[in-house]
Amino acid sequence: MYGNFCGRFIEGLAKNLIKVKPQLPQCSKIVTRRKHRSVVYPSSHSNRYKPVNFAYELFLPAKATNDELPPIIFLHGMTTSKEWSFGDLSQTIADRTKRKAYSLDARNHGDSGWCEEFSFDLNVEDLLHFMDEVRIPKAVIVGHSMGAYTGYRAAAKAPERIATLFAEEMFVAKVPQAVTDIFLDLPKLWIEVEDFIPPGLEIEEAEHFITEYVRSRNPSLVPPKNGRDDPLGLCHLLKKDPSGRVAFRANLKVIQKNASNIGSIMSELKGVYEGPTYIIYGSKSPFEIHKHKESIRKHFPKAVFLEFGRAGHFVHKKCPKEYTEKVVKYILENEK
Repeated sequence: MYGNFCGRFIEGLAKNLIKVKPQLPQCSKIVTRRKHRSVVYPSSHSNRYKPVNFAYELFLPAKATNDELPPIIFLHGMTTSKEWSFGDLSQTIADRTKRKAYSLDARNHGDSGWCEEFSFDLNVEDLLHFMDEVRIPKAVIVGHSMGAYTGYRAAAKAPERIATLFAEEMFVAKVPQAVTDIFLDLPKLWIEVEDFIPPGLEIEEAEHFITEYVRSRNPSLVPPKNGRDDPLGLCHLLKKDPSGRVAFRANLKVIQKNASNIGSIMSELKGVYEGPTYIIYGSKSPFEIHKHKESIRKHFPKAVFLEFGRAGHFVHKKCPKEYTEKVVKYILENEK
């Protein structure tokens, strides 16, 4: 019965999409896993900077923590969140390097504040503000895609705050608009369908509903099922809002609006970071990071390039064991 309803509803929706005025939440007040107080560092923020409330997870090593070691901060990519992006890798790497690790939701993502302002440049201000708030004078940064770009810019802007940088699948120059558009095609359809997710669905049912809608609009964006009912794997991107209705965990309308003109959210990178830098990339990724080694080395002269032959854009998801081994190895090497 549900399947028939879902099919009929989506078929009609795809043909006659109703335009609904988006309702933008105000910057949200959230509760983090750990309360924190402000601490004064020399300001690295512009006078116009307005922080949001940040949500994060703290991972403590299974055995004793060495508080003298710089903690790790994991930064996710665009439209994902702290829970899904690095998952159990955060705990594993914290355990093996005997230090605290934080996984942070970017603004307009997950449980961090949602508001009108979004840019990759603001993410840098947010990272440094977060480090001030939780009293982290220096950190190891592990970033994927958008999170990697945050790491690049933070290292160039405040090199004394970055102990080691791991940047997965990101350019230092502005991302070509054509590449950005590839990753925005799917969120555009998510925005279309979000207002029409029937109330009362569980997250798994909503995942199926969204997948079928995307398939009806652009089959090329939906991979073969391979035995799965919901091949897009959206559960990690969905949540239930206070009314019990399923919604996306990212502020897709604001992200898409700003990212549709990549020049408006990324400014030219300036500065040089002389510290240890590891560029992680997949040889099957459309980003083709191997073609940008020269431009990366202009700003990160000590960059070491780590290629993963089986991986695309999500190296840490495709090759979690190999990825973890590399990150742990180089973190420990740079302690000496």
